[in-house]
Amino acid sequence: MMLVLATVILSFSASTALADCPTGKPTEAYVAFNEGKGAYILVRSTNLNARDCLKGEATGKKEGNTLPVMMAFKDEGKWVSLPWTFTLDGPKVTATHGQRTLKGEVVYDVPSHHCHIEKLESGAYDMWMLEAGGLEVDIECCNKRYDELTSGQVVIRPQDKDC
Repeated sequence: MMLVLATVILSFSASTALADCPTGKPTEAYVAFNEGKGAYILVRSTNLNARDCLKGEATGKKEGNTLPVMMAFKDEGKWVSLPWTFTLDGPKVTATHGQRTLKGEVVYDVPSHHCHIEKLESGAYDMWMLEAGGLEVDIECCNKRYDELTSGQVVIRPQDKDC
């Protein structure tokens, strides 16, 4: 009986919490990146060419509107790390490595900044989460919003590749 009651309470709390997910305007990208603290992993993407085990971590302090970020991923089972420069303009992000440039925009973030969603210039959506994990309710909010944004699209999980 106690287990059933606890399950009902937790279930009610979770559904109430999901109803309270933030829906406001896109946040500043730097704020969504937890101001450069901690590594983020790509957990879901509609970009079918997303790198296996992709993660990014700031490697220095923000100077002006730029932030140095080390991106790491697995290529044929071996880790590869590449330095990128992120140029931040409100919710917009321009990531540059050599001659390669990628553009996107943070379209969803939670108050804890444990996860956020970016829409890439290509139209693909990426969901990023702190590598250390996050508040369960915030992760659920990100998942719920991601499902809404990507309804009917093929979604891959880059962290399911023997990371």
